[in-house]
Amino acid sequence: TGFYTMTYLKDMLRDELNRSIYYQRPCSVLMVDIDNFRGYCDHFGVDAGDKLLKAISKILDENTPPIGKVARGEFDEFGVLLPEINKREAIEVADSIRQKIEEEHFGDNISDKITVSIGVGENPIDGSKAEEVLSKAKENLFKAKTDGKNKVKGF
Repeated sequence: TGFYTMTYLKDMLRDELNRSIYYQRPCSVLMVDIDNFRGYCDHFGVDAGDKLLKAISKILDENTPPIGKVARGEFDEFGVLLPEINKREAIEVADSIRQKIEEEHFGDNISDKITVSIGVGENPIDGSKAEEVLSKAKENLFKAKTDGKNKVKGF
């Protein structure tokens, strides 16, 4: 996809959290997971899955504020670093991304809509260390998935 790795995103998050703590500013992170991606790949093939990942990457990049960073995680997971953005604003960014992906047509032969689930974590509400904020974002992602998918959870 041409994006940062999650390892690099974690390093950037650590740096941004140190800065946000020093200046008493918020910093949020999104964990994004493509709903039913494995089934999509099984049905349409690995090449179609790769194209979908690139298309989702592009939507994430185009809808992330200029100071934000997008990273590719494992399989169908992405992380988005949002410095200077509090949880309420991060939830708005996440829901906008979710809606744009839901509205997008990813090919002529696809009858089902592609959706994503997103979890949000923020410093200082969810922790002051990168691992704590990421853990909360992943916990909220799990809540979004178990609550029916195609959702944003931040609390």
